[in-house]
Amino acid sequence: MRGAYYGLISALSGTQTMALCSYDEAYTIPSKKAALISLRTMQMLVEEMGLADTWTPLPLVLRRVADKRVRKKDNAGDDQVDAQGGMVRLVADGTIQREVSRQAYILEKKLQSGEMVKSARTSTARKRQKRNRLSSSTNMTRRSPGKR
Repeated sequence: MRGAYYGLISALSGTQTMALCSYDEAYTIPSKKAALISLRTMQMLVEEMGLADTWTPLPLVLRRVADKRVRKKDNAGDDQVDAQGGMVRLVADGTIQREVSRQAYILEKKLQSGEMVKSARTSTARKRQKRNRLSSSTNMTRRSPGKR
């Protein structure tokens, strides 16, 4: 099942070539049966879902939208730098370093507060830590003062 998801994601993201790992590849050279299952999984994706019927437009559309946004921000940033006297002047007087430090501080505050999540793994770890803190504080309140 995981191989099918991997194959689908690869195809939708515009991969040029794909090889699905078989179930026993983590600990040995794939057996003939495992290799055949991987092959059949890819064939099912191609035939049943029509992945080979058309070129993949999804990455192209996303790339065009992202390019427009990046160019717009980039042009605004260039205009701002020019208005302040150019990059050499901003580096020399420390403006660039102050701005980088300011943005790093804001990002770290958002990460620490939970307003922004760096990754799903971090989010899960934070939830687990919070749950552990809550359960340990609940356990401490249930104990009698003499047994601590």
